[in-house]
Amino acid sequence: TVMKNQNKNDLPSMSKPVRVRFAPSPTGPLHIGGVRTALFNYLFAKKNGGTFYLRIEDTDQNRFVPGAEEYIMEALEWLGIAPEETVGKNEKFGPYRQSERKHLYRQYADQLIESGNAYYAFDTAESLDAHRKQHEAEGKTFIYNHHNREKLDTSLVISKEETEKRIANNEDYVIRFKTPVNETLHLQDIIRGEVQFQTGLLDDKVLFKSDGMPTYHLANIVDDHLMETTHVIRGEEWLPSMPLHVMLYRAFGWDAPEFAHLPLILKPIGNGKLSKQGWNDGTEKELFSLDELTAAFDLKRVHKSGAKFDPEKNKWFNHQYLIKQKDELLAKAFAPILIEKGIDISKFDLNRIVSLVKDRAHFVTEFWEMSDFFFVAPTIYDEKARKNWKEETPTLMQELISVIEEITDFTSMNIETIVK
Repeated sequence: TVMKNQNKNDLPSMSKPVRVRFAPSPTGPLHIGGVRTALFNYLFAKKNGGTFYLRIEDTDQNRFVPGAEEYIMEALEWLGIAPEETVGKNEKFGPYRQSERKHLYRQYADQLIESGNAYYAFDTAESLDAHRKQHEAEGKTFIYNHHNREKLDTSLVISKEETEKRIANNEDYVIRFKTPVNETLHLQDIIRGEVQFQTGLLDDKVLFKSDGMPTYHLANIVDDHLMETTHVIRGEEWLPSMPLHVMLYRAFGWDAPEFAHLPLILKPIGNGKLSKQGWNDGTEKELFSLDELTAAFDLKRVHKSGAKFDPEKNKWFNHQYLIKQKDELLAKAFAPILIEKGIDISKFDLNRIVSLVKDRAHFVTEFWEMSDFFFVAPTIYDEKARKNWKEETPTLMQELISVIEEITDFTSMNIETIVK
């Protein structure tokens, strides 16, 4: 059997408004790969007059980190790519937190069982471990798939009555997807073109866990459908999940969104994943405003191969944006650093100080070391200057201080003229 998804390009259907999402798990800080994914979704939505929304995928409570959700939202706001819909904001398809949607998922898991696309599996961790060891002893790898599911403790083997009885007795079980046998999936990816998968090589993924929570695969598909997501733009690490997700859409009788799997961001040296650009507008231009990026953005121009993240180049970018920034805004960003050091900022013209140092800085945090002499008197001297220190030098220095204090036109040219 051959299965194809119908999506062949990234031109949005005119009958459906574009809706894309960034759907992180609140398991820690937002990394550079997540920022890139969020940015590309934001740009795609803005380019096509669509909606960019944020969904929090917190079904894995074991990895939940308190405060991570707030951090993610704050980071997107700070980056200037805030979602139009999210937790507590324009909740058109709410809730936007998966843990608050868990009452929705069970009915869809049951629907798959009734249609023959999923089944109950009662295998214990011990029995599965025994199967793995047996396969290893025979030089094989145990995969929970069509080769094994008829031999395991599942509702495909035991009677319906026995299945219902065991469920009624609160016996632990999971619900697994019944992967079709001997199908070739010809799937279209906006970035990669046609991608083929053989279903016979895929395992039967768990859709619903024994703790009553859905896995990522089920919750993700149900939410994307109910929230009317038209395009799924995500990292390359999710490409192996694409066949399952497309088959789930088919099993439910739903239209699948279009998929675009972004290349990984790699370390500067070697092939290791940095965190999981791959895009340019076809010119040599490197610096863009957000509006310029939106106008130029095209998913078809995203490269398939991973791109290396160069921290030094990143510092260069930051320097370029820094020197173009208004002094007042930089002074405002610098002020908290000074206050933390006990400096009374009302005594200083921060705008002028910032204008003197920003051309040499990569980050606002570097302003202090470049300008500390404006705020605090030196406590040490340069040993090399000792040979120039004469008996009359202190007197001359005091006179110089008096002269400088009386200067009203405090410019470098005027100071130089007076001192000479």
